[in-house]
This record gives sequence, structure tokens and C-alpha cells, in this order.
Amino acid sequence: MNKDSNNSKTVKSADNIEQTGNGKRKKPGKLLLFIRSFLLLLILTVVLVAAFIVSLPYMLSSNQARRIAVSKINSKVPDVSVTIDNWKWRWRSPCIVEGITFSQGEQQAEYNIATITISEGILSWLGSC
Repeated sequence: MNKDSNNSKTVKSADNIEQTGNGKRKKPGKLLLFIRSFLLLLILTVVLVAAFIVSLPYMLSSNQARRIAVSKINSKVPDVSVTIDNWKWRWRSPCIVEGITFSQGEQQAEYNIATITISEGILSWLGSC
């Protein structure tokens, strides 16, 4: 008794999936699946990190980030109150901080700064480090 499945040839397709003469496909090996999964995970991680880095100035420009920064400054410096109305952080464009007010506790001294414009963006700061 001769079986056709024993005599059939296997052919590898472009996806490294073996096909037998019967038209049945064999599953790729565990190592190949691990490599594919690892590469997919690596690509996904790189894309997510790149998206985070690109959106970082937008997140830093948010009201919530500004409130957190101002509250940290006010908690670290005694007898001084700092308020910032608005700020805009950019990678390449000028960064702007608007409506800065410093108030000192007992003496009730108050200093107002309308606008601070930093002529270069965050990227230039990182390049100078």
C-alpha cells in the first residue's frame, strides 16, 4: 500500500508556510512565531513611544500640566505664590509663558510679567545639553 501523503513534496510559500502536495498547510514553527510576535511588539512599542514624544509639547501645554507645575512651585517655595495664566510649549517654534504673577506673603509685594517668549523651542534646549 502506497500512500500519496508520504510521496508528496512540500513547497514553502513566501510566508514560510509549508504546503504539501495535498494542498494542506503546515503551521510555522514556534521560533518563527516567536520572532514574528517579538517584531510586532517591537514595532508597536516604537510607534507608541514616537507618538508620545511627538505629543509631549501638547501635553505640557495643557491646563492640567500647568496647574501641577504651579502647585509644585508654590509648595516648594515658602511665603511665595506663583500664578501662570497660560503657556505654550513647542518642539521648534518659540515657547511662550503668559500672565506670570509672583506674590510674596507678609510684605504683599506682587510682581507681574505679561509675557515671556523663549525664542527657540524645546528641541534646541536638548541639543545644547
